[in-house]
Amino acid sequence: METTNTKETIRQSFLKLPDTIRDWLTSEKTTSEIINLNKKYDFTDELISVIPFLITKLVIQKIDSAEFSSQLKKQLGVDDKTASIIINEISAQIFQPIRRQLEKIGIDLNVF
Repeated sequence: METTNTKETIRQSFLKLPDTIRDWLTSEKTTSEIINLNKKYDFTDELISVIPFLITKLVIQKIDSAEFSSQLKKQLGVDDKTASIIINEISAQIFQPIRRQLEKIGIDLNVF
C-alpha cells in the first residue's frame, strides 16, 4: 500500500516533469488508451490501477524499463506472452506519441 510519503514523492517528481510530458500523462487520450487496455484484458478492481501507476513510475524514473516489464507481469498476474503483448500495446498506443520527449529525459523505451 502506498504511504503518504510515497504519494508526495511521486507528486513532487511529477511536478518536475516538462509540461509536454505532464500534459500527455494526464491527457484524455492517454487515459482513454489505459481504460481500453483495462477493458480489453478484463482488469478490474485493484488491477485497473496497475498500468497507469507503472507508467507514472516509469515516467518519473522511479523504475526503469526492465523493471516496468517485470512489475507489469507480476502485478497483473499474466504470463510472459500476455505481458509482452500488453507492453507492445502500451509502447505503440501510449508511449509512441511522446517517445522522443521521454527519451530526452533519459527514459529508455528501446526495451519495449
